[in-house]
Amino acid sequence: MDIVDGIAANTTKGTVREVLRLIRLGKPQSLLDAPAGRGALASLAHKSGLKVTALELDRQMFSIEGVEFVAGNLDERLPIDDESFDCVACVDGIEHLENPFHLVREFHRILRPGGTVVISTPNISAWRSRVRYLFTGFHNKGKLPLEEEAPTPFHHINMLSYPMLRYMLVRYGFEIRDISTNRVKLIGLPYALLYPFVAFGTWFAFRHEKDSRQREINRDIYRQLLSWPIAMGETMIVAATRR
Repeated sequence: MDIVDGIAANTTKGTVREVLRLIRLGKPQSLLDAPAGRGALASLAHKSGLKVTALELDRQMFSIEGVEFVAGNLDERLPIDDESFDCVACVDGIEHLENPFHLVREFHRILRPGGTVVISTPNISAWRSRVRYLFTGFHNKGKLPLEEEAPTPFHHINMLSYPMLRYMLVRYGFEIRDISTNRVKLIGLPYALLYPFVAFGTWFAFRHEKDSRQREINRDIYRQLLSWPIAMGETMIVAATRR
């Protein structure tokens, strides 16, 4: 958990500020923060001059003055008109949803053409997380089985790899703009020694693609999978533009 502007944020250290940096690159006027949590991102974005709307299931946990609040469920149709926002941010929310595909479609619907979506989520494509999965069957940020008899909205029920998140975004009308991370932890640095093995293994797997257009796309995905933020980052942060 990170403390941002005096507010507890249910995400890793540095994530909220990096998400805001990517938001500001698009120079938006309006922002939907969904899910807003206690309002860490909404508070910073509001103070930076953006017109912010916060969306959450329950208003009781949110109390940021000057920020409009909308109650809504990210697994359902959002109570927001089409093309209402310049930017949407989803900080560590998508992995909690039963239908993340639906959420991406909804973000496309409520964004104006050329608008930006910024999504952060635990980075299970990081090599450290992949090694953990090899030996335990569980990724970082989801190290133990979920409590089947006591399900909560805080469970990580849909952990997403980078290729899957990219697939969702591109399929529903977005173009990847930026890939970033909150930080690289010292404990993860030794995993950089895996680079030649991961690079060769990924190349070897991708070489079986027969379609020429998909081979071109795969070269882009290959570079992104080997990039520093994806290979080593704790949290995956992706910004994409609505086509």
